[in-house]
Amino acid sequence: MAVACMAGAAAATPRFAMYYDQWHTTPAPKDNTAGITHVITAFADPLLFITNPAGTYTPFVDPRGFRAFFDEGTKMCLAIGGWDFTAGFSAGQKTEETRALFASNVASTLEAHGYDCVGAY
Repeated sequence: MAVACMAGAAAATPRFAMYYDQWHTTPAPKDNTAGITHVITAFADPLLFITNPAGTYTPFVDPRGFRAFFDEGTKMCLAIGGWDFTAGFSAGQKTEETRALFASNVASTLEAHGYDCVGAY
């Protein structure tokens, strides 16, 4: 029962996401980012994640260092896809094997660069 109550409370906790792209690279002062819970940086091409080995993703901002501009505990997320970056999703979802490869490559990229989560667009 306690676990169910805690899960309900966590679901009710508000989340405030901020989208951050490579065309707006001057971070806002920390007092302007107070309360942001998730920062979503863009964009990684899905085609990077359908090959073995994975293609190389180079973030335009280092998520580990970028955390300093936000409250402690703010999650750094990587946006995959967006704009014209859609082709890799079709290839990545085709079979059980391509889905596993895509997921594994995404997980490795998140870990390598210090991201906490991913969003697909």
